[in-house]
Amino acid sequence: MIQSLKQLYIRGTNVTLLTPLIMNATVLTPLQISDFNELPNRLLKNQKQLDWLYVLCCSLKSLSDLLDKSILP
Repeated sequence: MIQSLKQLYIRGTNVTLLTPLIMNATVLTPLQISDFNELPNRLLKNQKQLDWLYVLCCSLKSLSDLLDKSILP
């Protein structure tokens, strides 16, 4: 069921809960993440259909670890 999830808006939950949710939802088109201080490496690895990524109100040092080279143009 999570694999067919197309939209996800998630705010300030535990990072350990966030990782399996996003890694298993492989057809997300918009993804909004807000109110996090850290995000797991390679969080977007399986997101081949992602059109929009919104990162709001997060205190992150870098977004580079989130991105997998295969999703970049």
